[in-house]
Amino acid sequence: DNDSSTWTWQIDHIVPVSKGGTNELSNLGVTIPSANYSKHDLTIEEYLSLCKQVLEHHGYTVSKT
Repeated sequence: DNDSSTWTWQIDHIVPVSKGGTNELSNLGVTIPSANYSKHDLTIEEYLSLCKQVLEHHGYTVSKT
């Protein structure tokens, strides 16, 4: 469903607490639950790398623009 009025949001730690991140506002971001669950305790860089690996494994070409 693309109707944003029905979306559920979660707060995510940009740098996970398990990796030294804090609960300060500057380390928090808004995300959808499925992204938050799949990111788990990865940093943004680790998560993006994992996403790239998964896409490439399935035959997609990923490039930075």
